[in-house]
Amino acid sequence: MVRRIAITLAALCLAAPAASADTAQTLTRLGGAPCGKGSAFTCVSIQVPLDHFDAANPSRIRVWFAVRPATGRSDGILAIATGGPGSSGILSADAYLGSYSAEVLRHRDVVFFDQRGIGRSGGNTCPDAVNAYRLSDASVEEASGVFARACVAELRSPGLLPYVGTDQAVEDLAAFRRILDEPMILYGESYGTQYAQTYAAAHPEHLQGVIIDRKSTRLNSSHSSVSRMPSSA
Repeated sequence: MVRRIAITLAALCLAAPAASADTAQTLTRLGGAPCGKGSAFTCVSIQVPLDHFDAANPSRIRVWFAVRPATGRSDGILAIATGGPGSSGILSADAYLGSYSAEVLRHRDVVFFDQRGIGRSGGNTCPDAVNAYRLSDASVEEASGVFARACVAELRSPGLLPYVGTDQAVEDLAAFRRILDEPMILYGESYGTQYAQTYAAAHPEHLQGVIIDRKSTRLNSSHSSVSRMPSSA
């Protein structure tokens, strides 16, 4: 059974300053709307460079985020990097809320996202290729090669593939954090642990801490570790 968050404000708030902007107003300005019927999250999208590392490339793409503003005075963002790679954070958002303590929800703006190329942020998926791989009697090497070719052929936007790596994706979250203009704690589960560590290496500024969850889904203190960022970050 997934425990309720044992990591409360003692670990998550880290003497954070109050948020510098009203999150709800920012979401309204961005054209936010409920992520779905009955959802506690507001979905917004921002345009970001297709290639964050090539200033000469003018192409841009749209990346989606789901935000549940703190019910009290916000001490910053708690951003969730879900597993995969390939899972939709936005589709998981409401289901995860029951795992979070009331104190976390009172003092943190909770943010999920669909990483570029995934879900609302591109819709690149290949269910037929996945099913064929699972049913294949071929060797792992042969089945993997067939899957890779079939999946690319099935994708809606295969041209996006060179730009969906973790390095590019963390820049999307960094851009959204700058818009919200708040400090952030980043939680990563499964593949999200790689994402979170890549983000921390690239953007230690404004990052209050990183939670690495190696095994569980949702925040579970039995498998989680918390890294506090240096006070100068």
